[in-house]
Amino acid sequence: MKLSNCHSGFLTGAPGPLKVAKPVREYDWGSTGALATLEGREPSGRPEAELWMGAHPAASSRLRQPDGSEVSLAAAIHTNPVAVLGRECTTRFSARLPFLRKVLAIARALSIQVHPSRAQAAAGFAREQAAGMSQAERSYVDLYAKPEMLLPVTEFAALAGLRPRDRIIQMLASLNVPALRPVLLTLESEAVQAGPAGVLAILATWPRAQRRALASLICERAHGLLGGTATSLDPDGQSSLEWVITLAEQHPDDPLVVAPLLLRLHRLQPGQPIYLPNGVPHACLSGVGVEIMASRGQVYRASVGRALPASPQRHSPEPERSAALLLASSVRMPKAVSSRTATKVRLTITEEDECARTHPGAQADRQCRSSPGLPPPERT
Repeated sequence: MKLSNCHSGFLTGAPGPLKVAKPVREYDWGSTGALATLEGREPSGRPEAELWMGAHPAASSRLRQPDGSEVSLAAAIHTNPVAVLGRECTTRFSARLPFLRKVLAIARALSIQVHPSRAQAAAGFAREQAAGMSQAERSYVDLYAKPEMLLPVTEFAALAGLRPRDRIIQMLASLNVPALRPVLLTLESEAVQAGPAGVLAILATWPRAQRRALASLICERAHGLLGGTATSLDPDGQSSLEWVITLAEQHPDDPLVVAPLLLRLHRLQPGQPIYLPNGVPHACLSGVGVEIMASRGQVYRASVGRALPASPQRHSPEPERSAALLLASSVRMPKAVSSRTATKVRLTITEEDECARTHPGAQADRQCRSSPGLPPPERT
């Protein structure tokens, strides 16, 4: 989009900052009122999930100029990147805003997702480009990584990072679900990808005809464990089983309702950030939070009876299997979360990633902090 002279005038002559019109993204997991309350407007009556602030090509913010007209932030950057972003940013990241900020308003749990590293993304993008794949066929839509950080505005629940293998085996075995025995055997395998990361792919590609029955049985056994007197549950185990039941109610056809037993459960208070480097499987469960992330990059998802990248592989003959294997191969091992103290959680980074280069403070302190009184995760 080429800006007219009046549109480009603000770049050199408009006084002060400009107001920004922020697009709202509607997804079925969104809240019907949280974003409207935040913006001081009447609710639309539809689920409003995300409020975007950035120049992402899918939904760019719009700049309101002094004369009342609006111009796309993406178009303004394209027209005069140095004036909009500054010389240092354009030298480092070219003519693009390298981050995207969102406000998430979550009424139903999101899918499990993971982002490949910069090296994986660059190699995959080059490989598919050399093969002449169309955009619809690609698994790697660009060569960027996608680290994320989220700051809760309300109480916030999320899954992030694989639990230790022994803990997963213990929690799954306690369900006593015969159909999960092959999963337990996979967990006991010495092969890295046949361990916890591989289980995500197995459950994401569970036969369609058996998904509802398995999710229902998992939910039934979780109810039994919570209501039983013979089993002693620690607070983490109890909360995790409660979330298994909640997920089964929200997604009754998805075997990955068992995800709270595979991934660490984080219960965050307002103002407690959680940092999610590439390779850490995660899912937001409930709450309102501000999320900052790299503006581009791949997202591999597994949930609601499917495992699909955000947009590519739609026409693959085996899209679920292809995406599930990509998800599993992108999970960073060893386990992603380890305990430093009772009030600090560190997400282990095993290689330098884009966030460390984008944000100077990330190299010195790559942590997410949990509040006093929050039960620490298991040690790895």
